[in-house]
Amino acid sequence: MKIKQKETGGIPVLEVSGEMYGGPENMKLLDLATELAEAGHKKLVINFSKVKWVASTGLG
Repeated sequence: MKIKQKETGGIPVLEVSGEMYGGPENMKLLDLATELAEAGHKKLVINFSKVKWVASTGLG
């Protein structure tokens, strides 16, 4: 799983690509989203359109 971060109109956008297996790898996404929220962002877009596969543990 790869995560690219950009900003559009002042709103952070996380573009996720690859495969999501769950476990520690998914913590990267959670940590980044938490970091953005703690920085004061009220809105966040997470784009999963380039994710090819998600394990059931990847949904957790």
